[in-house]
Amino acid sequence: MSDPKKCLLPAVWLLLAVLTALTGCSDDHHDHFRHDRDRPPQRYKGRDDDRYERQRDRDRDERRRHDDRDDRRRRDDDDERRREDGSDRDRRSGIPAQPSTITLAAFVLAEEAPYLVENRGPIHEAFAGPVVFDPTPGLVVSRPPPAPINEIPPDQCPEGDDVSWISGYWGWDDDRSDFIWVSGIWRNMPPDRQFVPGYWREVQGGHQWVSGFWQIRRAETVQYLPSLPESLENGPVGAPPQPDYVWVPGVWVWRQPTYLWRPGHWIAPRYNWVWIPDHYTWTPNGYVFVSGYWDHVVARRGVLFAPIHVPPRVLALRDSVYSPDVVVNVSLLIGDLFARPSYSHFYFGDYYDRACFRSGIYPVFAFHNSRYGYDPIFARHLATQHLAPTEFTQRLRDEYRYRRDHPDARPPRTYAEVQQMTARHDIDFRVRNQLAAIESLSHAVKRSDLPFRFKSVPQDRIKEYRQIIAQTREYKDQRKHWETRKSDATPTGPLPAPTIRTAEPKKEPSRDRIAPKPGREQPAPSLKRQTSTPPAQPAKAEAGQRSPDQPTQVPLKKSPLVSRSRTLLEILKTPPAKPKASAPDPKVKPGTRSVKRHEPQE
Repeated sequence: MSDPKKCLLPAVWLLLAVLTALTGCSDDHHDHFRHDRDRPPQRYKGRDDDRYERQRDRDRDERRRHDDRDDRRRRDDDDERRREDGSDRDRRSGIPAQPSTITLAAFVLAEEAPYLVENRGPIHEAFAGPVVFDPTPGLVVSRPPPAPINEIPPDQCPEGDDVSWISGYWGWDDDRSDFIWVSGIWRNMPPDRQFVPGYWREVQGGHQWVSGFWQIRRAETVQYLPSLPESLENGPVGAPPQPDYVWVPGVWVWRQPTYLWRPGHWIAPRYNWVWIPDHYTWTPNGYVFVSGYWDHVVARRGVLFAPIHVPPRVLALRDSVYSPDVVVNVSLLIGDLFARPSYSHFYFGDYYDRACFRSGIYPVFAFHNSRYGYDPIFARHLATQHLAPTEFTQRLRDEYRYRRDHPDARPPRTYAEVQQMTARHDIDFRVRNQLAAIESLSHAVKRSDLPFRFKSVPQDRIKEYRQIIAQTREYKDQRKHWETRKSDATPTGPLPAPTIRTAEPKKEPSRDRIAPKPGREQPAPSLKRQTSTPPAQPAKAEAGQRSPDQPTQVPLKKSPLVSRSRTLLEILKTPPAKPKASAPDPKVKPGTRSVKRHEPQE
């Protein structure tokens, strides 16, 4: 019988050998998965060692290049997203870096962002404006406007030989009871016109807006006319000669020593052109007659940029610079276009609340051909629609009423909200259809459906635009000087009382009234009563002074915002001939006729 110890010893050695083998296999198995990225594919096993190492290095380098390419793509996508939502706007605009607590990604901030891009607000007066039948003294607000911000044009502009940069200005925001910056525009200039920009002037009770206007290019003087009678315009008369004809409203014309009424008439439409009819604009020194002219259709007028709200802390930065980079899609304006006759401005965006209508901000379908005025853009759009005018107007009215009664169907009010809603799928389809109404400039330059292409601003034009900006501010100050100095010096200026009556000293001006309905004929008698108080007028009044029933002329310095001269090679680009207007009726003079004109209807 064998010794048990001798039998057990081989078994122990066998067990140890098995455990050792299993441990080595396990280490190899874990090492394989632990270093899988550094191991060659299975197909290379068993090959020559040098070839094995070279192929492994090539595979590793290829994977690293692929990873680097993915990382760069992700970084580029993030940069593009930040550029679109405005998060890098402080770097591009030159505004000094703000504290790290400010996050610019979506304008939902712990502190104020450099500025807030709006999706609503006034439209630049040089881009488009309503024709007001009875212009009144401008909007009066209780606060003085800040100094103009340092605005520079973007580095992309529309192609065209007569495209100019018209800088922005301060407008009024009723909701904030604060000023809002109406961004500058790229403007395809109307032929043979120069733009005389508006300005704010100090009056009793606050500061008053005086509107700008498009003057004839060759004009060397500006004529200020006496108090304007109430308009007799009451909408189209009779059926149009053709379905696409456009109604041009009637207007008072000055024929020494009084006004005569010229009735309205129909004109044929012209491709890519809009007829801006004769109208008047109010100034502290009298009424300026703006003769009719052909302007480009809205889509061809240039680039309209969104307004911005600038916080006070940014206004205090003297070295801050702003360059507009969010574009308003003007082809979608008709559905969200509003007119404010007391301010002589168009508005876009969310003004559907009933309070806006009560304060005198009307949708264009209600404003057009009402007692307050006329919209040339809407008139042409109405005539060229495939729908009947009444059907098209009713569709706009129904859409307006739905948004008025359903706030969730209204467009977002800021560009940041537009970006946030773009990624959502639970919003009203009416809102989703309006998200394309505003976009970044980087997207707009890539669009192929625009009637023009973008190009980089040439270096030689950058200096020229900077000079135009400086000259425009100087020209605006000169206009303010020659219009306010004379009107303040004499009590015989036109309509002095309403300039004070438009705003009480302690009344909040955010919801101004348009104008009193009756009594448009009353200013003339009041002016005559005022003339008896001062001493007798000299035989020859100074430039800018006049008796209340006589016009005066003031030399007009040429504006820096002027269309360039056209050459013989541009004959095909010239506008159509001026349409023939009706002759003034010598029997219709102020006070001889009155009409009952309809109010805007929601």
